[in-house]
Amino acid sequence: MGNTSSDHNIKDALEELSDCRKIKTLEDAFWTSYFQSSTMPVEQLLEMVSLDDIRQIKSKNRSNFVTLCLHCMTQIFKSCKNSFWSQRHLLTVNNSVKWLIRLFPAVLEDKEMINYLWETKNDACLQPHAHCLLQNICELLFRQGYTVAQTTDAVYPPDPFNTQIIWKPGLVVTEATESNTFLDENRKLLLCLLLLLLSQELYLTRDGYIFP
Repeated sequence: MGNTSSDHNIKDALEELSDCRKIKTLEDAFWTSYFQSSTMPVEQLLEMVSLDDIRQIKSKNRSNFVTLCLHCMTQIFKSCKNSFWSQRHLLTVNNSVKWLIRLFPAVLEDKEMINYLWETKNDACLQPHAHCLLQNICELLFRQGYTVAQTTDAVYPPDPFNTQIIWKPGLVVTEATESNTFLDENRKLLLCLLLLLLSQELYLTRDGYIFP
């Protein structure tokens, strides 16, 4: 994606989310294809879809706005449960992270949305959405083949989330895995989303501060 036709398709899909009709899931052909195949850079997405566009969806159809947010988070949650990733998993996670980077400024301006993200579920086994997202981001920051190079060293277990792997040499661990542009770009995307999640206070007035 990324050509003029694709840009129009995204705009049309966003306009549909702004309509009065509630959409329970984003499992239609366009969104499914987009999340599984788009290689659009985050800079292009942020330029094409403005924060005002997102605010308009939230204002006109709050339910669909929540659906879009939940869809992106759910795709990350599901992918993190898989030990082995295909190219489809990789693109789905990347596109979900990119969309959350676009969506979360509008989320953090809204007290109800913040409360919703940090709401404790009735089932004691279920964590708040924000908690799960933070946990998954931290895991993805050190996932082999995504943010750190894949290793076949016998010292490392086959677990893709290896806590013994680091980005740069440091104390105790003096050897880091190799890096490249692909891994660096994925790291930057995740760190950008992590900073957004931790910047809640910057989006609230003094009287509107909430501590989950």
